[in-house]
Formats: sequence, structure tokens, C-alpha cells
Amino acid sequence: MTSDDDAVAPVGPAAPSLRSWTTWRHALRHGLILAALWMVYTLGRALAGRRIGRAFPNSDDVWHLERWLHIPSEASLQRWALHSESGIRAADLYYKYVHFTDFVIITIWLLLWHPDRFPWFRRVIVLITGLELVGHFVYPLAPPRMRPDLGMTDTAQVFGHAVYGGSYENHGLFNQYAAMPSMHVGWSFLFALAVVTIARTPWRWIIVAHPLLMTYTVVVTGNHYWLDGIIGLILLAIGLWVFRRDSPWRRRPDRHRPDDSRQADVGAEHPASG
Repeated sequence: MTSDDDAVAPVGPAAPSLRSWTTWRHALRHGLILAALWMVYTLGRALAGRRIGRAFPNSDDVWHLERWLHIPSEASLQRWALHSESGIRAADLYYKYVHFTDFVIITIWLLLWHPDRFPWFRRVIVLITGLELVGHFVYPLAPPRMRPDLGMTDTAQVFGHAVYGGSYENHGLFNQYAAMPSMHVGWSFLFALAVVTIARTPWRWIIVAHPLLMTYTVVVTGNHYWLDGIIGLILLAIGLWVFRRDSPWRRRPDRHRPDDSRQADVGAEHPASG
């Protein structure tokens, strides 16, 4: 015979089973939606690349604004980094391969292991990426690597890891003048935030190194100015604020409390006496 306390013992939400067809169907559907949105973004970015008239004057403005704000020079950091050829090669490879790879990994992790958190992630990343696309149209910007007159070197061209080919002309779906704002920086900080707030393992804090490395990488390789990353973080802050009600740090699952639907079921099965 069970007591009332035993009868209404709280049961937390069940973890998704990776063997469940529902889990995989949910992941596939949302994965395809994100892939479609990525293609829309890529096409929009390429379209923005057809209007680059002020890309170089804008780079002058960004450079002088940074110096006026006393932000450390990208050229000084790059000169220091160029003392290590292996280090600069690693930075080029990090810029070339990690940006999209980490997006795929984080998306799969959320869809399969934390599907209840994925809607928040999707909303934030779609919003900030859309805002970044607007920035590419409104403010075309030649990246520092195109400005040897400012003391910058195109490290990918020198060491053979160029993402955009051997020239500075836009071709295909590439837009080399979409430096403002930096999606590399904005995304990397979002990924780290998602892992730190959603994962439970102590090892999750390792991800904090990723946005720091990415920020260093995009600057030292000459692909972005510091200000590109700062604007990317401002857009991320906007996205986090807009969807703050769905954020994982405000809706963290509690194993000791049933979710609302479970509470309603328990209340229906065991109505209060009196």
C-alpha cells in the first residue's frame, strides 16, 4: 500500500531516446529547415557581394575608428603571430574548417540529445544571422587581409589555405567583402553559451576556449577587424534579449520538479481532498 507522497512522487521529463524514430524524424526535419535557411543566407550574401562600391572606403573608416578608440592594431598582433609559421598555418586552418563544422556538431547535439532546447538555439541563430546579412548589404567592408597598405598580410594566400581562391574578386556564392559583422565571432560565442548552459558535464567549460580562439583567429589571419567581432557580439546580445524567455538559463530542467503537463496529470489523478 502506497502513501499519498509516494503516489504523487514527481517524475521529471523523460530524456529523448536515440533509438526513437520520433527523435530522428524531428532531427531530420529541423536539420533540413536549417539547411534551407543556410542556402537562403548564402544566396543573400552572394547577392550582397555585387554591391561593394564603398568596401575600401569603409575599411578606412573602421581602421581609423579603432585607432581613435585606442583598440590594439590588428597589424601589430599579426606581426607577432607571423613569427611562428606553424601557429599562423593552424590559425588559417581553424578559420577555414572549424566555423561550419562546429555549427553542424552543435546542431546535431541539440537535436538528438536536447531537442527541448533546440527551438531557442534556432531562433537566436536565425535572428542574428539575418541581422548579419542585413549588415553585409548595408555596409560592404574589405577585410584587413586586402589592405597591405595598413601593414596587413593575407596569411591564407601566403601559406596556401585560402578559402576564397587566389584573387580578390567575388565569384560564385562567395562574398569576400562581407567582413562586417563577423559571423564567426557571433556564432562561436553562441555555441559556447549553449554548451555551458545546457550540458551538465564539468568538461563543458572547455568550449569557452573556442570563441576566444576564433576571435584571435579571424583577426590574426586578416579576415576581420576587431570591430567586426564587437558588432557580431552586439547582434548576439540582441538575439539573446529578444528570446530571453526561452533561454536555457531561465528554463533549466529540474529533476526534482515535474514539468507543467506532468503536474497537471498528477493533479487530475490525485485531486486534493477537502
